[in-house]
Amino acid sequence: MDSESEAQIAGLVLAAGYGRRLGAAKGLLIDSDGTPRVRRVCDQLIAAECRPLVVLGPEASYIRSHLPPEASSVDVSETCEGGAHKPGLGLSLRTGLQVLTQTTAQACAIMLIDLPGVTAAAVLRVVGRAHTARARELASVRARGTWGGRPGHPVVLGRSHWPEALDSARGDQGARMVLSRPGTVVVECGDLGHGNDIDQVSDLERYGMTIGTTPRQKPTPDSRPRPKP
Repeated sequence: MDSESEAQIAGLVLAAGYGRRLGAAKGLLIDSDGTPRVRRVCDQLIAAECRPLVVLGPEASYIRSHLPPEASSVDVSETCEGGAHKPGLGLSLRTGLQVLTQTTAQACAIMLIDLPGVTAAAVLRVVGRAHTARARELASVRARGTWGGRPGHPVVLGRSHWPEALDSARGDQGARMVLSRPGTVVVECGDLGHGNDIDQVSDLERYGMTIGTTPRQKPTPDSRPRPKP
């Protein structure tokens, strides 16, 4: 990949979700080594030469403080849609694409932050395969990573498909309809990690992850200092 083609794919990190069964904003997830998930995903996209735009929701200010300097962000609550809807996957995707349509990016690499098994190597592989489609115009590419044959992320979506994605992304559905059409490049990544997501507390334990504590969060009763007898 040359520098010109690399600059044409933006990164889009969807970090606005709230895990109801998890009981916390997904943007607060922290990997087993102490790295915030939002920072790790941004770093993976930067390594693939995709400058990330991060879509934020609950705890936006705190999560924004963990972004690398190369990343930009948008808060769904500051949009007209965000003020009237819960930040589901569809709203997050629409918010991000609306910002990217104002740039010169010809495609975007879409990532979620609750996928600890998606490695930097997998992001590089999918983005690299998308770049091989440049001969038929990067703006028309559709590519997605699969894990043992199961569709997942990352996803690369060319600019010509953004209007359809903006129209079809609703509720918890993102670009599924666009990607389900024939012609989507399937990139198997099962040899590089896994595509399992973090959906509930038991998943945190399975992967050694934690939830970050924001300055506004109060300690639980058991953790408060007790008066001396």
